[in-house]
Amino acid sequence: MREQLVKSSAQIYDGTDQCTSITIHETANESVGADAQAHANLRSNGNVHQVSWHITVDDTEAIRSYPDTAQWWHAGTREGAESSIAVEICVNSDGNYDKAFALAAEVVAGLRAKHGIPRSKVYDHAHWTGRNCPSVMRATGRWQEFLNLTEGANPTIGTMVSPFEGRLTANHQDRGGYKGHKGLDIAPPKPGQTRMPVYAAFAGTWKKIVRNVKAGNRASTLAPARTGGGGLIANPDGEGNGYNHVDILDAWKVGDKAAVGDLIGYNDLSGNQTGAHVHFEMWKDWEDHNSDYDPRDAFDAHGVRPGSAPKGIITPVASKPKPKPKPSTSKPKPASSVNSRADNTAIQTALT
Repeated sequence: MREQLVKSSAQIYDGTDQCTSITIHETANESVGADAQAHANLRSNGNVHQVSWHITVDDTEAIRSYPDTAQWWHAGTREGAESSIAVEICVNSDGNYDKAFALAAEVVAGLRAKHGIPRSKVYDHAHWTGRNCPSVMRATGRWQEFLNLTEGANPTIGTMVSPFEGRLTANHQDRGGYKGHKGLDIAPPKPGQTRMPVYAAFAGTWKKIVRNVKAGNRASTLAPARTGGGGLIANPDGEGNGYNHVDILDAWKVGDKAAVGDLIGYNDLSGNQTGAHVHFEMWKDWEDHNSDYDPRDAFDAHGVRPGSAPKGIITPVASKPKPKPKPSTSKPKPASSVNSRADNTAIQTALT
């Protein structure tokens, strides 16, 4: 990254940026020549606009205008100004957006490593105010792709498997679901099937488990208004995965580590549902139940089809009990030659 630091501090707000998050913007300037150098010059020449940013990236270079710790009102909220580093991506018509996209992700990966910022704290501008920015990235559905690239050489997101085999019946809110639908629904292969295996989509740590919820009971599993038995797993990157209408295995407890593809339980009829299914949610921040986003973004980024059979996973089936031994026809031996130990009884464990 090349530095072209602005000498004047006239437009820097008092205080020090906490550098606990990163906010991604796009310049929205498609003019020929509106590259990183042009925007850096705009800052150096004393741009009169109050809004600013720390780093500008185009298809060939990244230029730093201010130290990460400089507070700028770039996000539209006080929290964003005090905590977030602003990265602008150029969209000039004579540039290559794909290359700028990739270089910006590389810059963000470096910032994450430098300040210890988790994936869940990388935001788009829309996170703070709802403004449609970065508009190109949002319009093309590439946000999760961008986040994946910010993992750099040491990714924490890991691999993904489909958590449940079956049929996708409802998606996230207005992308194929309904208003207020916070995740996606996967129904079993045959309508009404229960006791079908559910797997950990990603590796992580159990944060919440709710068991023994009856059908129709609106007891909350993940957050207010979510129903049924199930649990929440936090990923190493700070995101969260919610599994609802699931009978979690008794062996799991809060604090346990789950590996990707681990059997976590079986679908059931707990909670409020019109037909058997698994409700799967993804949150940008496992502690914030309102940070949900469309799980299809993660499925698409990993090349996984919702409802597909989990790759590399052998679906468990209930073991069959051994046949009872036929009565012996031989005469019993004299008591003096019989072993006095009690017979051992084989314990058969069935996955149900």
